[in-house]
Amino acid sequence: MNVRALRAGFWLTAGLVVRLLREGLVLRSMIFPGLVTAVTLAVTLGVLAYSAPGRTVLVTPETPAHLVQKMRDRDLRVLVEPDARRLVLGGDAAVGTDGETLWVYGAAPSALEVEAMIRAERGATWSPVVPEKPAPRDPNETLDPDLVCRVVGLLFSLYGLVFGLGGVARDRDAGILEAELALPIPRFVGGFARWLASSLVLAAFFGLTVVLLGALLPLRAPWSVLTHGWAASFGAVAIGIAVVGTSGLRQGFSGPFALGMTLATAVGGTGATLGLHFLPMGSLLSREPGWTSLAVSILFGVVASALYGRRAGGA
Repeated sequence: MNVRALRAGFWLTAGLVVRLLREGLVLRSMIFPGLVTAVTLAVTLGVLAYSAPGRTVLVTPETPAHLVQKMRDRDLRVLVEPDARRLVLGGDAAVGTDGETLWVYGAAPSALEVEAMIRAERGATWSPVVPEKPAPRDPNETLDPDLVCRVVGLLFSLYGLVFGLGGVARDRDAGILEAELALPIPRFVGGFARWLASSLVLAAFFGLTVVLLGALLPLRAPWSVLTHGWAASFGAVAIGIAVVGTSGLRQGFSGPFALGMTLATAVGGTGATLGLHFLPMGSLLSREPGWTSLAVSILFGVVASALYGRRAGGA
């Protein structure tokens, strides 16, 4: 590839990126998934934090000091309130005690712990059986932040397929493709510029989405999420460019789109079923580093550009 082709590829890529970023529909489709997911998570976390009874216990000044110390040893947050009974019964707190009587509002898990301490203090014949310390929560039973981002990555791979298909078809109908093919450069340069421009836009917005979600939920393997998501998007763009050739929307878009969906599903399904984590889209749920699948997706882009150039040459 000569200097002229490199220069033309650079400017074609830059022009395509600018065009994509100027389209309101593209920007909305890129921003809304991460924004809606982040807002939903923030609202959910806020409701849970507001409604959760927590591990705060109100005690009166008359509560025995050694009983208060036992509560603190169990990681309970103890607050001294002279009118603890009124605050609990009024719904302003979940659990309260004066060392003899226990007041509970709602379903507070820490109430059993405090009741067991009071009964033991007073020599009761029985008391609730609670573990020595609260059992740690199983991470597998909670929401996996990485999985949320990977599901969003699947959506971005669908965007990639549409970008690859729609970008070529739209330019064909607008007459841009014919003008581009008249340039004295290799035919595959236009295909590679389209793949690179779409991939860069998708990579930027998926990265922004991961950062946004990571600010709300702690990601376990952010680089794995990013690389596998990028690989899925890049690979889908390549498939879209490979199957659409130089077809336009007026020539029928449903056939190439169905073929692209079939190929993307086949690649993703094969990788996920057989554990071939180097295949883009099939590696989205993998927790391994995604650099290999990212490299394979770039290879997909090169092959798709070559197919594009071959079809454009015969057009």
